[in-house]
Amino acid sequence: MSDQRNDKGRVAVTVRVPEHILKDIDSCVGNEEVPVSRNHWIVEALIEKLKRTKNGTGADGAQ
Repeated sequence: MSDQRNDKGRVAVTVRVPEHILKDIDSCVGNEEVPVSRNHWIVEALIEKLKRTKNGTGADGAQ
């Protein structure tokens, strides 16, 4: 494993995403007032999902 000290302890993960979902993500990223990377957008989405799950709003994240 490579030295992660310069990347805030992040670990590379390969995820297979259906093409239509990736296109939707790219569309959202492109519409941001302040540009963000696709990776940043996905990590934010993961954090939001984790918070919803931990707050008991449903294991599936439904509100």
